[in-house]
Amino acid sequence: AGWEGNTSCHVRVLRPDGTYAEWFDGFTYVGPPPKQPPLDLTNLDLNTLLSLGMRAWPYLLSVILFVEALRSVRDLRRDLKARRRADGANLAASARLEMQELAYAPTLTRGATEGGGGRVRRARSHTPVLHRSRTAPAGHVSDMSRTAPVVGAGAEGAAPRPLASALASEEERQLAAAIQASLAESDYAEPAPPRR
Repeated sequence: AGWEGNTSCHVRVLRPDGTYAEWFDGFTYVGPPPKQPPLDLTNLDLNTLLSLGMRAWPYLLSVILFVEALRSVRDLRRDLKARRRADGANLAASARLEMQELAYAPTLTRGATEGGGGRVRRARSHTPVLHRSRTAPAGHVSDMSRTAPVVGAGAEGAAPRPLASALASEEERQLAAAIQASLAESDYAEPAPPRR
């Protein structure tokens, strides 16, 4: 005899002499494949609704996860596009400012060299040194306080001359004034002295 539903069965046989012979794992029972009974949608009682929900929830969960993944990818692409646009604008502005400084610096150096007739000795950068006037109001730089780099061959201890006298033409003076006005608002200008 065997018990249905087990993968292995226990067999017990009665011998002619009245004894029993037991056979463990005598044979393997193969039952019908497990499957769910068909739903009767004409009778929507509680059991039918529960069975329908138990069958449909994996598909509903898969759809929800797929929609959430699409939303996450869309938000990520939108965030990356906004950051890329902002970084590109900042990079373009920095490159524009650097190109303007590189384009104006040789003009100032050439004008100072031609006006002084000697070699320009530059300490750190190509830009002229700005000295803030103590009598002028805040945010204003007077023409006499704008000075060019030291001009003169071998003039190590020479005093800086005004930029207006170092430049040769009126056009270069106007260009230098515009550049120095923009430099006064940048980091090249010296900070204002503290008020007492």
